[in-house]
Amino acid sequence: MRSLLSVVLLALALFVAFPSAAEPPSLPLCESGVRYIELVADATGKPPEVCIHDGLTTTFIVDSKWARMVLKERERFRHVAETADTFVLIPSELLRDGERIPLTFYFEDGAAPTSASLMLVVHPAQAEQQVEVSRHPRQVASYQQEARQARAEARQCQQEKTRLQAECDGPSGITGPIALGLVGTGGVSSRDLLDEAVVRPGSTLAPIMLRGYRSTIQQGGGEEWRVRLAVELDLANGGTEPWKAAGAALMGSNGEAPRILQVWQLEPIFVGGTRRVVVEAEAMEREVGGPFILKLWAEDGASGLTLEGITFP
Repeated sequence: MRSLLSVVLLALALFVAFPSAAEPPSLPLCESGVRYIELVADATGKPPEVCIHDGLTTTFIVDSKWARMVLKERERFRHVAETADTFVLIPSELLRDGERIPLTFYFEDGAAPTSASLMLVVHPAQAEQQVEVSRHPRQVASYQQEARQARAEARQCQQEKTRLQAECDGPSGITGPIALGLVGTGGVSSRDLLDEAVVRPGSTLAPIMLRGYRSTIQQGGGEEWRVRLAVELDLANGGTEPWKAAGAALMGSNGEAPRILQVWQLEPIFVGGTRRVVVEAEAMEREVGGPFILKLWAEDGASGLTLEGITFP
């Protein structure tokens, strides 16, 4: 009995001394318009997070002159430039997805707040293009611009909600795709991509089945044709942790970026197992020339898969 009690106490002591590893932080939401950050003198907590991405420019406009600016890992950026009130950076491929890099401005006038700390987060596909940092009270025009931006984003969200509700509330079975205009005389075409796509090194995921789908039937009011695209993958997990997709992006060589509609995965891919992942997107017909790069990432952004040479039928 005493021996059993000793084992239990030892196990409890080890559990307390060596707590389980903390979950990696998830990616922040990236704003598509101008990002506004207002500083306060007694700010506490985590610094604001700003999305950056390899090859994309992020410009910081600050309403106060700074005496110095400290950017960690500066040598791993492709381009860094600063003027009296503007700071521009372009990350390089040396930065890893999900990596966090501190950026701090130290202001020269000595007023509070004396500094501003931001956290740059390397996003797998997105970057915030313009970030306005306000240390002094903002002008009315700035708030008006932010309000216009918010209204535009709200309208877009409402349109997306209406579309999703129409698809969810529509007829089931084969009638559903017909009602949505996804099938017709052209049908849904597909092609095997497994021998064409190239996996970028560094991923523990490997496709064992890969197909691309395209539907060119949907059209609205005489406008240019819209195209539905899908990539279906059976992925094998050769890592040490279960994996589940949290986001995806399709990026063309000429800047095309079909809008991702959904990323579907029924359950995580357990270690040594395989599961199916489907990425669905929408684009104008002229934007589907390809080839595309497909990026998949988990919540932390650091673990994922990049496939080059994705083409659609």
